[in-house]
Amino acid sequence: MNMRKYALLPMLLLAMTTILLSQEQLEVEGAIIIENSSDPTPSVGTIRWNGNDFEGFTNSGWKSLTGCDCCQCNFECQDIELFNDYSNGAITDQIHINSIANVDCYRSIDVSFSLSNPMDSVLSYISSGPNTVSQMVYYWDNGIVVDSCSFDIIAIDCSTNQGPLFACNCLMIQLVNGVVTVNVNDFIQTSPCSNLDFSFSANQSDTLRTFNCTNIGDIQITFFVFENGIYQQNCFAISTVIDPTGSCMAMPCNSDTYTCNEPVFNMTATNPPSYTIGIYDIVDIDVCTGNLSAAFSANPADQFRTYGCTNVGDIQITIFIFNNGVFLEACFSVITILDPSGLCQ
Repeated sequence: MNMRKYALLPMLLLAMTTILLSQEQLEVEGAIIIENSSDPTPSVGTIRWNGNDFEGFTNSGWKSLTGCDCCQCNFECQDIELFNDYSNGAITDQIHINSIANVDCYRSIDVSFSLSNPMDSVLSYISSGPNTVSQMVYYWDNGIVVDSCSFDIIAIDCSTNQGPLFACNCLMIQLVNGVVTVNVNDFIQTSPCSNLDFSFSANQSDTLRTFNCTNIGDIQITFFVFENGIYQQNCFAISTVIDPTGSCMAMPCNSDTYTCNEPVFNMTATNPPSYTIGIYDIVDIDVCTGNLSAAFSANPADQFRTYGCTNVGDIQITIFIFNNGVFLEACFSVITILDPSGLCQ
């Protein structure tokens, strides 16, 4: 059977319909425009253009005719916790749809709290105490509800269920091109019921700190805690500044920096038991110009100390810092000598 060719002219539509009753093949000169269908339950085999993709209707609903993964849609919703102080009565919370619903779809989808209105995107929720209530979210496609999910609203009474209010945490601070600015809240973990504020100093607005190449290494940071604008206490955290890209190595420098540490050493099995310490076991110098050096005394060549059994415990050490061989200043350290193996007994 030969395939016949027809032109889509309005006067021939009736004739084409008659021919199609007896033939399974049709070639059209020109284009066929397929529009959208808002019928939720059309006949199986119906096709439509939904505005983004060609779809065909099956016993299990509308399916993409293109079969591409990008034409799939995923809809999810998540629970929400409300932290309120109910000591003075009921509280009204405004819950926005964006804090509940997640949409991963190749086409535009409306999300609503209402089964009858696709634009109902804000829920006014009144609670008078701790409770859990389930609600629905509806996903709309071209005015038709195509999916839904449920979520829980969990109301928590902060007047009776505060828990730990805050914690000051360590932070790995990464320099970018030799510098980075961080917010005080990057270091702080707070309870949702907390009404505390934090800063880097007694000035409550001092919430930013800039670190650069001179700060590389471990740094103890002091945080100031405020409640309703009134200073309450301090907390502390050791953070580490690193230069992962090595940007500081390529930057010009003006001076060296140094740190006097407080290390711990274990007695070695010499005869008699002893431990020899080099000055740079205690002092770290961030070499930039190479001008700084350190010693155990005013003699720059005094680089080593040997300690025996009579020195087990804590020892305060004075470190002499030199600039180009000239005494600059002193720093102080407490080192600890241990005898874990009982060599001195």
